[in-house]
Amino acid sequence: MSTIKHVAIQRPLLYYGVTGLGFLIVGLIFGSWTIQIYSEEQRVVTNVALVGIGGVILGTILLITGTILYSIVSVVREKY
Repeated sequence: MSTIKHVAIQRPLLYYGVTGLGFLIVGLIFGSWTIQIYSEEQRVVTNVALVGIGGVILGTILLITGTILYSIVSVVREKY
């Protein structure tokens, strides 16, 4: 088993959760930057807004995936 696969199975919150939190933070930073630009110049910079939206969506999906995998691994460990 490869190292990445081993970490993803043994510690899903660390693998997916930290990555998801990073994407979520980046998305929120770009989102706040978009709001700041809009409030100052009354225009939306679509590139910055898309990076912000993408980061928030990807971060949320990774956090949910990590939580679900952690729950599944915990149940399997208890059962066997």
